[in-house]
Amino acid sequence: TITTRTIYGFITDATTRAVVVGASVSASGQSATSDSTGKYTLTGLPITGNITITASATNYQTKAVTVTTVNQAQQDIPLLPNSVPAPPPPPTF
Repeated sequence: TITTRTIYGFITDATTRAVVVGASVSASGQSATSDSTGKYTLTGLPITGNITITASATNYQTKAVTVTTVNQAQQDIPLLPNSVPAPPPPPTF
């Protein structure tokens, strides 16, 4: 009897679509890191119920997505870059 499942996917930059290497991905007590192609694989996930996958990376906003279909094996996650703060205005004299 199958009691766990695996979900994999790719972590990308939501703006440029470039892969994000070294992103931390976690769900249901399991964790993974995206490789040089942006791919992550989470194994040992529960076979039933919704699974919320959280992805985070340096210079990106953390994003959580929920997988609701039991037979869904792939979940790609685009991450939004952190907004770059605007430079201060020039001084006025």
